[in-house]
Amino acid sequence: MGMTGSGKSTFISLCTGQDVPVGHDLQACTQHVTAYQCKWSDTYDIYLLDTPGFDDTNRSDTEVLKEIALSLAKTYEDNVKLSGILYLHRITDRRLGGSAQKNLMMFRKLCGKDSLKNVILVTTMWEGEDAATGERREQELIATDGFWGALVEEGAQVNRHNNTRSSAMSLLRTVAKNNRVTISIQKEMVSEHKDLNETEAGIGLNSNILLAEQRVMKEMSEALEMERQARKDQDEKSAEEQRQYRETMQKKIDHLNQERENLKVSLEEMKEQRRRFKVLEGKYKESQERMRQQDKKIESLEKEHKQHKSREKDILQQTEEATKEIESLRLQLSGRGNATMEISSMRPRSSGSHYVADSNNVKLFLSGRHYFLGGDNKYYA
Repeated sequence: MGMTGSGKSTFISLCTGQDVPVGHDLQACTQHVTAYQCKWSDTYDIYLLDTPGFDDTNRSDTEVLKEIALSLAKTYEDNVKLSGILYLHRITDRRLGGSAQKNLMMFRKLCGKDSLKNVILVTTMWEGEDAATGERREQELIATDGFWGALVEEGAQVNRHNNTRSSAMSLLRTVAKNNRVTISIQKEMVSEHKDLNETEAGIGLNSNILLAEQRVMKEMSEALEMERQARKDQDEKSAEEQRQYRETMQKKIDHLNQERENLKVSLEEMKEQRRRFKVLEGKYKESQERMRQQDKKIESLEKEHKQHKSREKDILQQTEEATKEIESLRLQLSGRGNATMEISSMRPRSSGSHYVADSNNVKLFLSGRHYFLGGDNKYYA
């Protein structure tokens, strides 16, 4: 687990040798919890679960929580327990900002105190930071209760990852020694049958949403006061700007309210939502495949059309060359005067065409438009 861009997918790629989609900016690549198999020994394998962060650029925190909670609950129902949880953090981050603190809070709520002994807090991207600066930041993380301090006191380990396969596999060896653990969100949703908003993680996220609502409502109140003052000063332009701003803030509040409502969901309801999503996703993929086949067919027809046009061009060129040859021959014959032709006894090769021979035994194949019948009942070219 960890924030977007902390190196989760890269870590998994190093361990498994598989091509895991990796983002090179703040756009999240991991959209769903995905399992990757890592060959460990002749007797068993290790499976790594890649998760989206709670600062996902394309999904709300509620959607991310539902995704993680459902995946972990399903593995628990299948009696597949976790050996450990790796939380990755960039050592290059100068401070633990709001998004980082929110991610860390959600991580702690998902795990619960009892599973922290199976947690490793991993600092990444040491190759991008001065060693002394990195060590100072690492110590600050460990020493501050609001950062990693409380987690370490309750049993979490701290380790470094230097972006090599040997470093990644060393961390996995540490995890592989652990006893299996059940984390808080699994107990709450499967064993205690709580709705998502009743779990520790759900309560924590709901509190964050309420705080966000309060901030937006304060901004709306200030905008309303500024709008009233602008109208009092007969500044209609400023008043209209504040009115539009309040409309934007109201949409934010509506969205936040909807996020809180979306947390009120049971495990079975999440399973049904996932089932419906899979059906829709399947239909979408079928539609995309049909469109791909249609595009392929159109491309083939366009290719055939181009080939046909090319053949037409070749035929036209050949016709022009043949016409020039006939014209040249006509000029040669006209240079000797009118050449008398006698029609051969051979059958015409095509309608309006005849095979003829002149008195000088020059054999020609001429179409009807290249000869005529004279008054002496002889053909002339």
